[in-house]
Amino acid sequence: MVNIQDLKERIVSPDERHFVTPGNRMHLIGSQNGSFPAFGHHVEDEMGGLWMHPIKILDGFWFGLKEKAAAETQWLKNATEFINYPFYNENIYQMDTISVKRTHFAPDDIPGFLVKYELENTTAEELEFTANWLARSDLRPVWYSETKGILPGEDHAFMKEGTVIVKDSQHQWFAGICVDVENAKITIEKDLTAYDGIHGSGCGMAWEFTMTLPPGAKKAFTVRIAGSMESEAEIQSVLTALIDGEHLFQQKRQRYQEILNMADINIPDKELEKVYAWVKCHIDWLTIDVPTVGKGLAAGIPEYSWWFGTDSAYALMGCLPAGFHQLSENTLDLVGRLSKEHNKNGRIIHEANTFGIVGNPGNTQETAHFIIALFETYLWSGNTQWLRNHYPEVKAGLRWILEDMDQDHDLYPEGYGIIEILGLNAELIDTAVYTWKALTYAAEMGRMFTDVETANHYEELAKQLAQKIQTEMWLEEEGLFGDIRISGNDIYSKLDDFITQASLGNDYETISYYQMVKEDLERTGLHQDKAEQTWCFKNWVINTPVETGLASEEQAEIALRRMNSDEFIGDYGMYLSGIGGTSGRRMMTISTGVQINANLQYNQTDSALALIQKIKKTFNMYLPGSISEMSPDYGCFVQAWTSYGMIAPFITGFIGMKPNAGQKKVVFAPQLPDAWDQMEAKQIKIGNNLVDVKVTRVVNGYQVEVTSNEQGWIFAGADGVELLQREVNEINR
Repeated sequence: MVNIQDLKERIVSPDERHFVTPGNRMHLIGSQNGSFPAFGHHVEDEMGGLWMHPIKILDGFWFGLKEKAAAETQWLKNATEFINYPFYNENIYQMDTISVKRTHFAPDDIPGFLVKYELENTTAEELEFTANWLARSDLRPVWYSETKGILPGEDHAFMKEGTVIVKDSQHQWFAGICVDVENAKITIEKDLTAYDGIHGSGCGMAWEFTMTLPPGAKKAFTVRIAGSMESEAEIQSVLTALIDGEHLFQQKRQRYQEILNMADINIPDKELEKVYAWVKCHIDWLTIDVPTVGKGLAAGIPEYSWWFGTDSAYALMGCLPAGFHQLSENTLDLVGRLSKEHNKNGRIIHEANTFGIVGNPGNTQETAHFIIALFETYLWSGNTQWLRNHYPEVKAGLRWILEDMDQDHDLYPEGYGIIEILGLNAELIDTAVYTWKALTYAAEMGRMFTDVETANHYEELAKQLAQKIQTEMWLEEEGLFGDIRISGNDIYSKLDDFITQASLGNDYETISYYQMVKEDLERTGLHQDKAEQTWCFKNWVINTPVETGLASEEQAEIALRRMNSDEFIGDYGMYLSGIGGTSGRRMMTISTGVQINANLQYNQTDSALALIQKIKKTFNMYLPGSISEMSPDYGCFVQAWTSYGMIAPFITGFIGMKPNAGQKKVVFAPQLPDAWDQMEAKQIKIGNNLVDVKVTRVVNGYQVEVTSNEQGWIFAGADGVELLQREVNEINR
């Protein structure tokens, strides 16, 4: 079992790369060297600092010391060490005479934050100095809020009973800070700053106080920070709750240990086992709770700390085996509700900020993907009533896909899919494949809820669409599925858009490829052809028929052989495109994660593990304890959908769990990598049950030993699996 005290990652001489102190109500984004420089794209130069979504509270905070004989304050600018733990972090500063440890922590379920400073005199002399703790407020809304007229006012700060309160002039937005020291002189000035400069239109506030440290002595003080979108009274209430910081810390520590205990694996590769444990923690890092809007899994930090359709659908496939069933339901409830309020037609949104403002009404494939995520959540949670509540959305979504978005009635929905390339809005492989799977699951839902006629209709459409994809979108000469089904005339008109987007990134190799396709169309006369055909541009989503099990065994074997080659696979995972070029040679944990699951779908186990190892290589490369969205070390420094490639394969692939919690049934079809003879996983949550599983390789297949906390469950093995079943109450007798 992984113990939380064993998870600690550090970097010496850190730079301005970023970190997060996670919290579901408030989180801090700063630089690993301890500074808070301006950075960010969505809200230019404002993505860092202390956030209480949907608003920002502070730009940052700074601490400086001036010894008795010194002329000026020496600010703690460059930490000598950054240490990341699963739910908090530390900066270590080594000065000439003093060592300082700064610890950041966000309690659960409280719009508050704690910063603790521990100072140690490293000399044989008594030290007396003036300390200066400074913060800058910046009460401002999250990205895209301006589209609904939500704009920041001026920050006005004032003192009240030793606390500094900041209020936005236009909204009931508040920040409150209390520095727990005695006899501090508090200064509030609009332009007061330390060394990172002023970015934004907030206020500066400083606490100046004296400290004396005998030789070798240690002293500590704590800063309590609160936020509110209601009242000054709530600020005071939160600040009071934060007084018992040690209790709040231990509560969160225990909850994180429980996260680590769930779906806890024991594998031969202990380094990989550790990374797996960290990725489970990342799920909690990205959980954002806004009481007035909802609670759900955000996509990534720092640039996508709000809610998405596609990102959620992929990420929840990792959350569910890890035991985050309630979070999965909450996320889908939230995305579904915001979609219904905004679109009113069954379409699922692409993204919404933490005010609930929709920034993109949704790409076509996201609606099908949402339906898949609904049923997968039910398979793990067994919550039939929850699924029943969503069934009208399922039918509305399929109506939108198959009627509004399939104008030529060929079962291939039109519109944008996962790949966000200008002009790539047509009949796409990922949309078609996920629509097939959504229809398959919707048919099962229809039977569950005695909607038999609808279920039969969905089942028939699924059969028709599967056959069309297998025959019409499979390119025998390529040994690959195509990306897009469209006429030569239409694809010709879109190539200029593709070239324009490639030009924005100076991607000359990709531009040349598209130019070549354009010239070939002109030479063959296909640029005037009105008949639909399938085209292959080698975008990574051509692996979705394999990922979902739609491809035939022969198609999967041929496609995987090519897509596991260096044409598609780089040092850190799967390329976004196999055609080369700067943009095509980028890698993401989601392209790699889908390819991992595609391999496992057809028992290419060692190929799946090899790709997992490629993602593992990126661990710690940007943020100690984390894996970046873009491989190896850029984009968001933590991304939710990484769990699809780094959690799901261990439980649903290697152990081979196929749950149906509603029926209290689990089938095991294990497939261990060749180098592993055994694997264990403890406390896998299925419905209300907890299951321990041990898989052992034997002469003719596998032996699976299952220990169930509950009675009344059916556990079965696939061909070649010897199943040994025990229940906890039997063991305890």
